[in-house]
Amino acid sequence: IYGKDAGVDECGELLARGVGMAKLYCNDPERTADLESRRWVRTGDVFSRSVDGYYTMHGRVDDLLKVGCGQWITPVELEDMLESDPEVVERAVVGRTSRDGIVNVCAFVVPVPEVRDIDGLIGRLRRVHEAARSRSGHSGTSPVSAADQRTRREKPAAHSK
Repeated sequence: IYGKDAGVDECGELLARGVGMAKLYCNDPERTADLESRRWVRTGDVFSRSVDGYYTMHGRVDDLLKVGCGQWITPVELEDMLESDPEVVERAVVGRTSRDGIVNVCAFVVPVPEVRDIDGLIGRLRRVHEAARSRSGHSGTSPVSAADQRTRREKPAAHSK
């Protein structure tokens, strides 16, 4: 929720302010007025803060996909699940908008060369995804963007309290 501090280990958009922040948007008086009114800059980065005060990046607000009946997910979550499968070499998850305007999750998977039963692998991955979705209550980005997010997320953040 905008304007409310996220709790420990809770994700939220990082807001920033300081002497080095932009004072205006070039040729955009509406955004400049908004910036002046709140004094905080919305970074678009999604972070959580640990109980020890360490910050972890989880992706970007604009990388979230609104799927199904308004459920928000990040492709990186699903890519992490696919990465844990020993029969998957590469993976990328994107949002695909259908003709009726509904965003569906689409996963591109490259199996290890030894896999002969592709249909079995797809079925198993779907069952794992459904199980994870039901446990968590969860009902386009490019592969490079998602991988880059994972790399940034795994790097230790600067200690800040």
